[in-house]
Amino acid sequence: MAMILVARVDSRLIHGQIITSWVPKVAARGLLVVDKQAAQDPFEKKMLRLAADSLKVAVCKPEEVMMGLAVFKDEGIIVLFRNIESAWHTYDAGMRFERLILGNCHFSSGKSKITDSVYLSEHEKKIIGRFAAHGVEVLCQALPCDAPVKIPTGSEP
Repeated sequence: MAMILVARVDSRLIHGQIITSWVPKVAARGLLVVDKQAAQDPFEKKMLRLAADSLKVAVCKPEEVMMGLAVFKDEGIIVLFRNIESAWHTYDAGMRFERLILGNCHFSSGKSKITDSVYLSEHEKKIIGRFAAHGVEVLCQALPCDAPVKIPTGSEP
């Protein structure tokens, strides 16, 4: 089974910061995108694979994550989620990780600023509380060279 080097929420999924900073920093051999929308859209899957250059890429729905992990055998990978809710559904489906990094959670009405690139709703803060209750550390960190910022946790619903 694949070794998860980084589990990251980033609404952009695969983009320049992932390819030029995160992949070399953790020596990732592949990228697993766990996102229902991307998994159902052949064009988006193609664009994600193109953005990854020569890295192996798999795209799956949260409920299919164990099959997605199997694609990478024992390789070190970065797992990417479009949003916090998708990360939680994936965790709930059986994927385990000790740390979840929030890289880019864009602003929308009703969200509060955590860092320059992370805005969270009350619902998302509650999901982070669920992760915390399961021992998962949730941090904001745009780039590997940035100091991680710990997220205040919400209460379990």
